[in-house]
Amino acid sequence: MRRTNVTLPQDLVDSLLETTGAKNKTKAVLEAIEDYLQKKRQGEVKRLFGKGGLELSFDELRHREPRE
Repeated sequence: MRRTNVTLPQDLVDSLLETTGAKNKTKAVLEAIEDYLQKKRQGEVKRLFGKGGLELSFDELRHREPRE
């Protein structure tokens, strides 16, 4: 893990701690960053849906036989 110093508004940090229920600021910030990155990746997947010749729904993909 890398140590980084960041200056954040105290009210934002307080709100983050309250919202996440994290026991410390580091855990709260890590959770917020992970959530942000996950949402960005999901948005990218949604943007690409229907492109590239893949016309299967999520359920069809989930239930199809594995390739060998």
